[in-house]
Parts: sequence; structure tokens; C-alpha cells
Amino acid sequence: GTGAMAKMMLDMGHHPTALTPDKTQAHHIRSIYNDIPVVECKFEDFNGDAYAQTFDVVITSESLQYLKQAIALPLIDKILKPGGKWIACDYFRIQEAHEKSGHFFSEFQKNLSEAGMSIRFQQDITANILPTIAYVHSFANRIGLPLLSFGIDKLQTKAPGIHYALQELIPFVQQKIDKNLITVNPDVFARQKQYLLMEIERIK
Repeated sequence: GTGAMAKMMLDMGHHPTALTPDKTQAHHIRSIYNDIPVVECKFEDFNGDAYAQTFDVVITSESLQYLKQAIALPLIDKILKPGGKWIACDYFRIQEAHEKSGHFFSEFQKNLSEAGMSIRFQQDITANILPTIAYVHSFANRIGLPLLSFGIDKLQTKAPGIHYALQELIPFVQQKIDKNLITVNPDVFARQKQYLLMEIERIK
């Protein structure tokens, strides 16, 4: 991310190291929080040998869903100190969903066990994030879609040539938007996914 959590940790007296594969985010963190070391790469490419048993805590905040578990789980285990903890906050699929973001929780639990790790604390925070999802869904329906429709109508009136050239593309754009609206539908999200805060440790 943009380093806000790392800054909070720094202010609390900890010594965080930030990681992001995004050059813009890395530049932002370095320019605003120059006391925080930044590793610029995908987590799967992180040098585990150089940082073996270095960290008391590893935090993945809404980033676990993007990680390849077969690489990430052993790497987290490798860079944690003995007795170290992994804090993960993310959503998981609890059944088949219309889109594939988020790992299946049952599969994640299996992979954790095979990596020699287990969940020591787990809290379902789905209800806490549903209002934010509902706001995005409402904003898109009440403002975003009408603005899009207005823009298309305006384009057809003011620039019919451009509208004609794009008319085959417009239905695909609208289809993509409709799919994304399902993603941020709070009722659909609550049925298909679960947002969890977890503390994970090595199996002793």
C-alpha cells in the first residue's frame, strides 16, 4: 500500500519494513516516510535467505488474495523469528462465486496445515466492511451509471462519428461494469465470501 500502516507502527515504536511491487507506492513511501525501509518487489520474489528469521510479525493486509500460496506460505514461515506471528486480514471465498478473487478458505486452511502453520485467532469482520461495500454499490448505481449513460448519449449527439466507431465496444464496457457491480453488492458478497482477521503461528 502507501505506507500508512507502516507509519502507524513506526509511531508506536516498532521498526517496520514495507514491501510493495508498485513503483509509485514505493516512491511515495520513500518520499513521505524516509525512516521506513522499502522493499520493491512482489512478495513471492522477496529474498527469504537474506531475511531468514528476521521479523517478529508479518502483516498481509488485503494482499493475501494476490499471493501464490505455494510460494508465500513457506516464505512467511522462513522470514519469521521463532515464535513469530503472521497477521492476515483479507476476504476468502466460502462457496463458488461469480468472480474468482480471494482464496477458498477451506483450501487455505489445508495449505496452512501442510506448511506447518495454524490459525491461533480468527475473527469474522464481514459485517464491519459491508457498509463500505454498500456505499460503493450505491454510489455506482445512483451516480456512476447515470453519468455513463449521459456521457454515451452526449457522445452520440456531439460526436456521432466517434460514437459509431465505439458502439461495438460500449456493450462490453457495460457488461464489465455490471459484473463489477455484482462484486460490490453487499448481499452477494456476504453469501459468497467471508472477511477474516487472523493470527497465524507455526504448529508447535
